[in-house]
Amino acid sequence: MCMYTDAGHVALALALVAKGADADARGDASAPALLHAARTGLDVIVAALLAAGAAVDARDDTGATALFAAAAEGRVDAVGALLAAAAAVDARDGDATTPLMAAAVRGHAAVASVLLDAGAAVDARNVEGHTALMFAHNGANQAVACVNTGH
Repeated sequence: MCMYTDAGHVALALALVAKGADADARGDASAPALLHAARTGLDVIVAALLAAGAAVDARDDTGATALFAAAAEGRVDAVGALLAAAAAVDARDGDATTPLMAAAVRGHAAVASVLLDAGAAVDARNVEGHTALMFAHNGANQAVACVNTGH
């Protein structure tokens, strides 16, 4: 997926939302616009979509929500905005992976802290039985392996 993020595109997106564009519009992979904005860190668009009534817990075809996408990409401001809009902190994707797990596997400690402060379940398990702690440990091991192999 390629998403343009220059000021002209952001301004246009904001103008469209202000004129009543469907705040729950979906693009590729049946992902709602809010999920795309949260994933890419377009916080001003996240705010505009939420103000326009976008469904905060809408899911894409993998079961991911905007909170999950923002957490996976380390978008702490988007995570905060979504939680303030009452996003489900422990919403699970199709594999029962939570936003906390998604943040943990990529080492997004600031996002994990915000999620924990919001009451994220520390010991939730996905379909394979993995917890956020297991994801954090595995992610760290993968990072070390990449360094050791020259990647």
